[in-house]
Amino acid sequence: MNLNLQYHPIPLHLEGFLTPIAPAGAMWSNVQDLGRYLITVLDQGVVSSGQRVVSAKNLKLTWEPQVPISTDIDYGLG
Repeated sequence: MNLNLQYHPIPLHLEGFLTPIAPAGAMWSNVQDLGRYLITVLDQGVVSSGQRVVSAKNLKLTWEPQVPISTDIDYGLG
């Protein structure tokens, strides 16, 4: 999006410049999709249509410690 609030998609091949840093596993998204994701998480795996897309049990696993950072700190939801 530019300063005039016009959307200008970039060619997919330009994505390669992000490879060295690859934030969030090089995931591409937008604020609307991230908002829907957050709502699905808060609704324990149920999307706005009422369809369950992930079990509450499996979703809960994403919040458990996965990668130890130090003796008392772990990294979980990534």
